[in-house]
Parts: sequence; structure tokens; C-alpha cells
Amino acid sequence: MNIEKQMITFFSVPKPFKGHIDIIQRNAIQSWKKLGSNCEIVLLGDEYGVSDVSKELNVLHISTIKKNTFGTPLIDSIFEIADKMAMTSFLCYINTDIILFNNFLTAFNKIHFNKFLMVGQRWDVNITFPINFSHADWETQLTIHLDKFGHLHGCFGIDYFLFTKGLWSRIPAFALGRTKWDNWLIYKAVALGASVVDATTRFGSGMRVKIINAMYRGLPVLTTSKGVEGINAKDMQHLLVSDNAQKMIKDAETLLSNKILWEEIRDQSRKYVKKHYTWEKVFQNIDKALR
Repeated sequence: MNIEKQMITFFSVPKPFKGHIDIIQRNAIQSWKKLGSNCEIVLLGDEYGVSDVSKELNVLHISTIKKNTFGTPLIDSIFEIADKMAMTSFLCYINTDIILFNNFLTAFNKIHFNKFLMVGQRWDVNITFPINFSHADWETQLTIHLDKFGHLHGCFGIDYFLFTKGLWSRIPAFALGRTKWDNWLIYKAVALGASVVDATTRFGSGMRVKIINAMYRGLPVLTTSKGVEGINAKDMQHLLVSDNAQKMIKDAETLLSNKILWEEIRDQSRKYVKKHYTWEKVFQNIDKALR
């Protein structure tokens, strides 16, 4: 499927636009607008400043969403409203403190699946100033700041979900800002047969349990030699390994555009993990090492 230049509807539920949060959220929303006219933005909720900022930044605003008895917005209502009002085939729920670079669209435009979910971990960095988006090199300057002061959040830091419209026909009434709902979205997408891509891992030590988990679930993995430490899997057979940025980009493009390769690595990785990394096999190895 060619989705080049297709529109994306970004939808988000901001916090009150006060103090530092005001700066953070304005930076994020303006970065989404820089992705171009092929993207529409919808802010939901009635928190302080949402209506005024929506008008100021020329984005859509929907004030009424369902909440629980504590006044917390509900995920099912948020996604249902966005799905109904979006005129696009692709939607992206995103937290209102997440700044996006243009490479977000580059990744999106490489996806060829008819039904998919694109997710990613966030990078944490403290930004206390309004970003000047009129500067042509704002991404470069922010990248330098990120490289110097930022760090990759843990595997539970999933702050955007780009998906094909109608992917989830029904979502439980999870409360926004609480645990579990983001993991449920990924689990359910896999259960529904959607292709899910997450190639966030870059650094670490010890065996990467989440890579083993991804392989077991049939999700092709693209990682570095550091990421595959402790896992005796073979490059181009069970996963893709690269320590070179350009090669990693090329491997990612190949994986996303070559359905046969995707399916071969998916099948081989699951077979490999089931053979070597079940609990039964792990206990056998521990028992053998202690004898």
C-alpha cells in the first residue's frame, strides 16, 4: 500500500495551559504543524486554555469528552470521537508534550501494510524555552540539545500511536494517565492481525528481555549489536542487526517494504525463541550449569 502524502489526524488531550506546561504543549503542537498541510490536529477536552490555544494555533477543538467519576478523561471516548470526526484514513493519538521531527513522516511513508500500528518510545529532555520554529535549523539545534542532555525513556514510555482508521472497534473505558491502556492497545492490535513496528532499542546491558518478547510475538526486530547481546540469534535470519546509522535506515526501509522478508524473519524468530527461551529451556540450562 502506498500511503505517500496521505493525511494524518493527530489528536491529543492537553493539560491546562499554565506555566511550564504551557511552553511544553505549545512546542509540541507547533512541531506537529511543521509536518505540513497533510496533517490535521485536534485538541480534546475543556482544560484551561485549550480553546484559546486551539484558535491561536489554528487547530480543531472538541471540548466534550466522557470522563469517569473523578473527572479523568476516558480513552474509549477519546478514540471514538477522533475516529468519527477524522476525514483521514490514518490517525495518531499523541501526548501533548511530544515534539515530532520530520523523520516521523519518513517512517510513516515507508509502511506498506493495509492494517498497522506504529509506536515508539519517547526521548526525555528538559526544555524550558519556547522553540523558534521559524528557524530552518530548529530540528538540528534541538537534536544537539537532545544528544547532550536527553535520554531514552524506559520501554513503558509509549507516547504516540499511529494507526489505520477503525483498527480497534471497541476499547475498554480506561482512564487517561493511568497504566495498562497503552499496552492493551498494542496487544489488541497484534491480536487483530495488525502489523506493529517498534525499533526503539539503542543502548543497554544484559539480555534484552523485551527483544525476546517481541520475537516470540512475531514482531521482526531491528537492533544493534549491543541490543542483541546475550541472544545468540543470527542477523538476517532471526532479526536485523546494524551499528551503522545509514545501514540501519536501509535495513528498516527494506524490512518495511519487503513483505516476504518480514514474514520470514517473523516465522524464524518465533521458532528460535520457542526452541531456546521458554521457561522450561531456561530452567534446564540453569540446572545444567549448577551440576
